[in-house]
Amino acid sequence: MPGNLLVKLATSILRILLVSTLIRDVPYSFPSSSPVTGSFDFIVVGGGTAGSAVAARLSETEATVLLLEAGGSAPPESVVPFAWAPVLALGQASVTVASEPEDNAALSSPGRKNIAYFGRVIGGASTVNGMAFVRGSGYDFDSWKDLGNEGWDYRSVLPYFKKLENYQAERTPSLEKYRGFAGPVSVSQVQRWGKLRSAIKAAAAELGVAFNTVGGKSNIGISWADLAVKNGVRSSASESYLRPAATRSNLRVLTRATVTRIIFDEQKKARGVEYTFNGQTHRVVATKEVVLSAGALFTPQLLMLSGVGPPQMLTERGIEVVSALPGVGQNLDNHPGFVMHWRVKPGVTISIKDIFNPKTYIEYNSKRSGVLSGPFGTIAHNFVNLGGGNPDWPDLNLPWTLRPSVPTPNIDKKTNVQLIGLPVLHDTLTTRVVLMRPRSRGLVSLRSADVADPPLIRNNFFQDPYDLKLMVKGIRETFRVMNTSAMREILLPQPDTSLKACLRYGRDTDGYWECFVRHVVGQDAHHCCTAKMSPPTDPMGVVSPRLLVRGVSGLRVVDASVMPHVVSANTMASTYMVAEKASDMIKQDWGYPVQQLY
Repeated sequence: MPGNLLVKLATSILRILLVSTLIRDVPYSFPSSSPVTGSFDFIVVGGGTAGSAVAARLSETEATVLLLEAGGSAPPESVVPFAWAPVLALGQASVTVASEPEDNAALSSPGRKNIAYFGRVIGGASTVNGMAFVRGSGYDFDSWKDLGNEGWDYRSVLPYFKKLENYQAERTPSLEKYRGFAGPVSVSQVQRWGKLRSAIKAAAAELGVAFNTVGGKSNIGISWADLAVKNGVRSSASESYLRPAATRSNLRVLTRATVTRIIFDEQKKARGVEYTFNGQTHRVVATKEVVLSAGALFTPQLLMLSGVGPPQMLTERGIEVVSALPGVGQNLDNHPGFVMHWRVKPGVTISIKDIFNPKTYIEYNSKRSGVLSGPFGTIAHNFVNLGGGNPDWPDLNLPWTLRPSVPTPNIDKKTNVQLIGLPVLHDTLTTRVVLMRPRSRGLVSLRSADVADPPLIRNNFFQDPYDLKLMVKGIRETFRVMNTSAMREILLPQPDTSLKACLRYGRDTDGYWECFVRHVVGQDAHHCCTAKMSPPTDPMGVVSPRLLVRGVSGLRVVDASVMPHVVSANTMASTYMVAEKASDMIKQDWGYPVQQLY
């Protein structure tokens, strides 16, 4: 049986097993029985992490709100934290997006293309991702302000991080300074895997590395992973924001509705949107604003399809120019990264046997605990600065992740065999090398004027050679950590996993590791910055610091697109923060009351 059929079969079996545990905690369903017409005060396009949050917050007012989402309701198994990688990233709740062939990367990927998985579902990425909840460094946000974005410095955004968070820990004065305890998004620390946790903490002590609690201004050091999880159940945007708001009569949520363009009048005011539902095209009017929250790839696509973007490119595709904004789709930023595999002793990490052991499902069904209550992903972070500059501002993350010996998606079979050996039931721990602040930038463009054509994505990884050299430093730091006596206590003898295509540069040389990285690097689903906020003096800016689109009125962008550069952490927490802050901006601009912050 071909390998991809085996993966599909195993995934289907696992989904059946996961759904069988869900006697309770089933996600809220948003029916899509009929199209919506007429008018609403606000139309939110995209029911992902940001869109779900902003729609729910706007519905706290007397305003009428319509949320349009191209995907459906969250599948039942999405509430199981472990379901992320084996089921959700490959399932119907996701859409697969391939980049254009890379010039300097993805050498072992079919067609030299990077693949990323995005949530096309209510809750978006927060429904299908690895749940890692990490605020960016405070220096990320201070740099946003330094670029001319008043009100986006760390001191200004911290209250919104606290507002959105329901941290599952004992309240202490030191924690209350940084964490929130009454917000909609529940956050808790990884608690299982005692042998691995002990080894990581001992390795930190051996190296003299600070053992940190992520959430302060600097994330530098080793820390346990925070996850958007409460009592063994995923805390997605759908469950955290939309479920509590679903009973409000002024909020309407329509799924399976694909917005095709924003409608502007002769004064360039956004008057509404056009969307398809069950094969039919419909229009709906926004009396106050259209809020675009389709994500960093699809927000610029929709802007361009609506006539907002680089004028020459729009004209070439037969699209009438409404606002000539050359920055739309430019400045694509992301976190390139890859995994390294380590054979470990039994009981240290998740094994294939754990995944298909009936006891695993019985424990989760009865107690919401055990293997399924935690991630198929990050257990601990190691934020470092190896490139110089501000030593408290991380430029790499070298996390430990729980993962059995399964092939890496998007890497060819030959390379996978060299990296992890033949598929056998051995226990594997993975570490990752993830570049936090790359200098290279990509772009998003249109293939055609048809919304059904996926956007054209160029990552341009390693266009700046600095990025590649910094990732090699990350590899050497990873070996330094894994060679501590504490980590060697849990490791088995390691097989030869050399990449044969790179041995011409010698073993353990910078040339070998640069070649290695170029072969195996992939893209995280942390795309951002394609409609960046900036002051009017920046010709490549797309939105103002109040997130209003330049050259038009009645249109705002609220998602990761508006970030000037990627945060030095997973992007979910910062995307929530953007949505919370934007919601208050919109309320203020239209005279609605705003909740007092911390």
